[in-house]
Amino acid sequence: MNAKKTLIASGVSAALAAVAALAFLASTPAPARAADKKLSNADEMFVMEAAAGGLSEVELGKLAETHAANADVKAFGQRMVQDHSKANEQLWSIAKDANVQLSSTLKGKHKEMYDKLAALNGADFDKHYMHHMVMDHKEDVEAFKKEAANGTDPKVKAFAANTLKVIEQHYELAKQIAPKVGASTDDSSAGSKNAK
Repeated sequence: MNAKKTLIASGVSAALAAVAALAFLASTPAPARAADKKLSNADEMFVMEAAAGGLSEVELGKLAETHAANADVKAFGQRMVQDHSKANEQLWSIAKDANVQLSSTLKGKHKEMYDKLAALNGADFDKHYMHHMVMDHKEDVEAFKKEAANGTDPKVKAFAANTLKVIEQHYELAKQIAPKVGASTDDSSAGSKNAK
């Protein structure tokens, strides 16, 4: 009889332990589970920020195609849509493989900038959009250089290095177009920061 009680007690203990383990796993969000995490915090942050920035470049580029007055600004916008759409596809594939959830809508500062620029047209749009493109690509060049040099995931690091070349071209082109439409190429200008 004692053996039967011991066996039952052992079974109950094992069942309770299993229930507790399942409850813990169910209450732990998937990104927090170490087994699901495939990127370092820095690599994951880069992927998320690059994806948000890439989406913003595409949406703002579409806006430039319809709101800009200057032909060079319209062409720049078209190039942003083309180049960043391609880069975004690559980045989304990397994120999917790494179990990183990305947003497909503009949020935060990117949504704010879109809304500001969407309210502008013609020469006013051109000036503010190009100032923003110069400042944004300047920041992007630094972020992509840092990831290309210091990233730990080979796919993310390669993406950063390869995309950096394109972003550097965008930055140089933006600096050439900006003065043509009265936009500053430095932080001291009002540029798109004061878009109404």
